[in-house]
Amino acid sequence: YNPNDSRLVINNRIGTNSSINVARTSGKILMGSLILLILAMPFTGVLLGSIGNREIGLELTETYIVSTCGSSEYTVAFEEIEKAELLEKLPDNMIRTYGTGMENLLRGNFSAEGIGEMKVCLDPNHAPFILITTHGNKHYLFGSRDAGLTNQIYDQLELKLDRSK
Repeated sequence: YNPNDSRLVINNRIGTNSSINVARTSGKILMGSLILLILAMPFTGVLLGSIGNREIGLELTETYIVSTCGSSEYTVAFEEIEKAELLEKLPDNMIRTYGTGMENLLRGNFSAEGIGEMKVCLDPNHAPFILITTHGNKHYLFGSRDAGLTNQIYDQLELKLDRSK
């Protein structure tokens, strides 16, 4: 603490350590910010836990398949779908390029060997998953936390796609 020293980071008198000069306004702001950041850390885990446990929705409308993960929504029109597959496990070597990759939530843009880039909205712990390929060669990988619902949506999707051919 030295109000006459203009440096923000100062060397300790003994040893090789350094500290913040809290006599300066910028030193007080920096120390206050660090204290607030440290105090907020326990609440960060609670926030991240709530994000991972948000509902994952999967539904069919008259003209679309809709997958929702929290505030994200992915919609694919039936007329755009070239094919749909039911996967019992996730594709190999999935890499997140943008989005969320948590233990119980995958959401955003991913890429996988043999498929390429795809939009993903699912819980990786709850198979099966629906892989949709559009006529424009876009890929979507959807799932829900209810295997029965995912199978039911896939069966209904297949019926709608067969009727439109």
